[in-house]
Amino acid sequence: MNLDFSGYLYIFFALLFVLALIALIAALARRFGLGYSGGSKSGGQRRLSISEVLTLSPKHRLVLVKCDDTEHLLLLGAANDIVVEGRINKARFSDALEKTHQEKQHD
Repeated sequence: MNLDFSGYLYIFFALLFVLALIALIAALARRFGLGYSGGSKSGGQRRLSISEVLTLSPKHRLVLVKCDDTEHLLLLGAANDIVVEGRINKARFSDALEKTHQEKQHD
């Protein structure tokens, strides 16, 4: 196969297009939180797990972490991480989630 300059140029731009497409798909997957496994339990009993994750914005997430039988609601952000509410049970999670969401909208 004998390629001239235009053939190499075509291959170069095709490679750039494929790499840009991969980067776009990865950015969209990260933006929408795809690929989160939910804390799989392999092996024995684990003490720490992630119960639920809610993406508020590209830089902010609410994470419900379970340690033993206690759950903690964390607000993870770009600059700092905040414990919104500690030692909560599952019935109060929806109330804490709504409260945090309303506070975030006022900021």
